[in-house]
Amino acid sequence: MAKIKHPCAEFSDDVLDYSNDERTSYFINNSIILHPRLQQAYEELKLRTISPSSTQIYQVVGPTGSGKTTLTSRIKRMLIDQCHEEIQSSTHVYPVVLFECPAATEHKGVWKLLLKRILREAGDHFSDSRNFHLEHQEGLSHQDMAKLLRRESTIEELSEACKVFIKQRAVKYLIIDEAQHIIDACDTKQQAFNSMELLKSLANESNATIILVGTYRLLRFGETSGQLARRSEIIELGAYKGTCKTEMSEFADSLDALLARYPTYFSDAIYNNINEIYVGSCGCIGLLKDWLTRTLVKTLYSKSQYVTMELLRGEQLSPRELKTIADEITLGLEYFHQFSITDVEETLLGKVPLPTKNNFRQGVNRLPERDSVGA
Repeated sequence: MAKIKHPCAEFSDDVLDYSNDERTSYFINNSIILHPRLQQAYEELKLRTISPSSTQIYQVVGPTGSGKTTLTSRIKRMLIDQCHEEIQSSTHVYPVVLFECPAATEHKGVWKLLLKRILREAGDHFSDSRNFHLEHQEGLSHQDMAKLLRRESTIEELSEACKVFIKQRAVKYLIIDEAQHIIDACDTKQQAFNSMELLKSLANESNATIILVGTYRLLRFGETSGQLARRSEIIELGAYKGTCKTEMSEFADSLDALLARYPTYFSDAIYNNINEIYVGSCGCIGLLKDWLTRTLVKTLYSKSQYVTMELLRGEQLSPRELKTIADEITLGLEYFHQFSITDVEETLLGKVPLPTKNNFRQGVNRLPERDSVGA
């Protein structure tokens, strides 16, 4: 085992003289890499959102630590760039709204918090820009918004206020991160159906595209309505598969890209333990980055000379935590691969018995002698 610095390090030697906090901050701020899984999901979502389509709701799903937050931030910047002319022509438009869905324990509670979060996000934005009011009398003023947020408003009142805000502020994209909290708060399929109907109502009446970002639990929405399957699309940002040689190679390349930004020395044994590191991060680059960050902090503050495999193992998530994430990944795999076209045929046409030898049309078994002529 040898102590090395990455041969293609993307930082100068001066960074190694930074304080511990500065080196940690450096890695956190410079470790966002556009690895293949992230790039694929980004390009797919970009293509679908900017192309004319009847789809109004997109679901971006993946396990914890797969890079969904990074993807969301990139998509927001791209969509804002797409709306550059509208933003320049009017200070009153707010074409891209991104916020995190709050967690709640019951159905009505999560929707009240969610709708208030939309209005509060809008209020904060226009407070910063000092553009509280619309150019026209109709619509939702900053004062109206404040009143709704202060008092105990109903879901109907908050929903109508959000529809007015989205339409009057020319919101084109509403991005909801951690959207699995919506379905988590639903105890019945009816509540889940009602939640999706409310989302569709927001999209329909405002003509906005809604992007839901969350874990695989978000896929439970698909169990509530066949109409959802027609009007929404699912984009997966999954973990790298350990059973696929190509994906394991991509995972190893992603690890190498992170190490090129790692402002410390490390053991070359890391490259000989790719499978162990894969398991310790569940094949998720976000989890891997967090793991490397924890190990960097431990190394710097323990005054170790470099990152060893022992230090890395010491900062790995517990087996219980990793098993929970692995189960989550399995849930996603089962969703995307549990049905075949044969299953669809059996549902629509009824179960067709498997053909047997006697069912095949193989022609007539003819006897070796000739048939009688004219018989």
